[in-house]
Amino acid sequence: MSPPASDQAPATGHTAAEGASLRWGLVYTGLAVALAGLCYHVWVYRFLTDDAFISFRYARNLARGAGLVFNAGYDEQPVEGYTNFLWVVLLAGFARLGAAPEQMANVISAAAGGSLWLLVFGFCLRNPPRKGHEWLLLTAPFFLAATRSYAVWCTSGLETRLFELLVVSAVIVTIGELQRPPEDRRGRFCWSGLLFGLAALTRPDAILIFASVLAARVAYEGNTRRLSIRHLAMVVLPFAVLVGGHLLFRLVYYGDWLPNTFYAKVATRGWWSMGLTYAAGMAVEYCMWLWVPALAGGIVADVRGGRAAVPLVFGATIVPHLAYVTAIGGDHFEYRMLDLYLPLSFMLVYDGLAAFAQTPRRGFLAAGYVMTCLAGIIALPTASHVQFPPGHRSGFPGETPRDDGRRELVLRSSVPGWLRATGGAAYVDMYNRLVRTTTLRYVGIRQEEHVRFLGKVLPEGRRLAELVADGVLPPDTHVAMLCVGAIPYYSGLRTFDLLGLTNRQVAREGQPWLDRRLLAHEKRATFQMLTAAGVDFEAAHGVHLLLARDDPALPDYRETARRHRLPVVAAPVGDEFLVAKVPQGLARTRERFPKLTLFPLWDLAGRSTP
Repeated sequence: MSPPASDQAPATGHTAAEGASLRWGLVYTGLAVALAGLCYHVWVYRFLTDDAFISFRYARNLARGAGLVFNAGYDEQPVEGYTNFLWVVLLAGFARLGAAPEQMANVISAAAGGSLWLLVFGFCLRNPPRKGHEWLLLTAPFFLAATRSYAVWCTSGLETRLFELLVVSAVIVTIGELQRPPEDRRGRFCWSGLLFGLAALTRPDAILIFASVLAARVAYEGNTRRLSIRHLAMVVLPFAVLVGGHLLFRLVYYGDWLPNTFYAKVATRGWWSMGLTYAAGMAVEYCMWLWVPALAGGIVADVRGGRAAVPLVFGATIVPHLAYVTAIGGDHFEYRMLDLYLPLSFMLVYDGLAAFAQTPRRGFLAAGYVMTCLAGIIALPTASHVQFPPGHRSGFPGETPRDDGRRELVLRSSVPGWLRATGGAAYVDMYNRLVRTTTLRYVGIRQEEHVRFLGKVLPEGRRLAELVADGVLPPDTHVAMLCVGAIPYYSGLRTFDLLGLTNRQVAREGQPWLDRRLLAHEKRATFQMLTAAGVDFEAAHGVHLLLARDDPALPDYRETARRHRLPVVAAPVGDEFLVAKVPQGLARTRERFPKLTLFPLWDLAGRSTP
């Protein structure tokens, strides 16, 4: 990238040119520092989430020629248990070349994160700051590099960062198309429609974003008397071909208009209160209220400077999507659905600062403001990571507290005295209340919890694969569990999804099973469904089939099974017990699994003391 033409040296000698070169050299040096910081930040938060292994299994089956199915090799109707078609196909392509999905997913995501980061800087270059304040161009890159959420979703194994790269690219291209004179449009291909179409194949909420941006586009061009039906058709056509083609494929292959996950996850009623709490949690965690002056300044500056298309298209991207996310109650993952707004917001923040810093004094004030915002972006997220307790705690801190009973993500006692005097402790209390409310309902679960959960299920998947290889379990063993990621992926076992993400019947006919509402966990298979489907073992734990002999939960399971005479069995397998319900009955299960010594769980005490 070269400096904008407005800052090229005037024909007054070499001094101005040398000064400009020095300033831009410092900008690109700062950019390199920000990139290094981003890489380090991504490395700190690198992870794979268990849910990603659902897509990995589809991708692996596709690469092996079994099709886009979850359970390959069985007489089952295909079920679309994913919502990221392009991501799955992309991973399948690499798997076909010999690179496993779990190896390539984070590589692709990190590359997309770096590309999006550069794209944001490039967009800021289109609106250069006042001479002498070129350092302001580093605002958005440093903000992104410092933001935990951006670092977190540069990995995970999910499609998040690729989706955002495609959407932001489409948004920026749309702005360029709107700013282009009518005479320059003739014969030009409208890339925005193609990019939005690819984004919709990556995640379906891009359809909502495209519709909103298209409406904003019509309003803008109508207001400026440049609306062309032919040009509009060229925008819509590539999007319609991609999305329509995918819809046709879904109808033919899966027999559905919508992904199966929609029926499993999206309740018949909204959850605005939880969605608002989810969004408020992010706003408080990253001190977004500090951004408001610069955001407002950016909007005003763009409108006055003839760049009204920028805030218009950014707003059309964010506002309807935010309403949708709020309506459905947020997301299971930590701010994943809201992360898209960060690059767009930071570009507007830059526009506001560039418009404000027109004098040396204002430049100094802008520098102080940037440092204050950076402190707000870093403080609570870093504290939440450093203070996260060891071991896996489901739904921490709302569902499961710390060892001492405190339900605080960030410890109130860690707030420095000088901050307490200025309301810092009260601010942390407010933040903890928001996080407790969401995590109690499995909304906004933190990255650290996903890391620890995968650390528990991944070894179990590999252990089950060993039992199959050793002949202890037949290859066609049919299991049922709540989390169908890493355990089914590594074990290769035929799996019945109790929550219905990959099961058509459960997604539509599953029954409520909890006394409180949990996001995307409201439907569950009945025992009769498992019996009819031929399931051999349903994880008594819900997630784990294998429990260590000294697992502290075993006595509770045993007592519950004894008291209610539940069809729960145990079988010793090395240093563990296989503990499961047997939908086919104990007698038939013993016949099918002769190498397992199966007995009712309530008899466990007489055979081996856990």
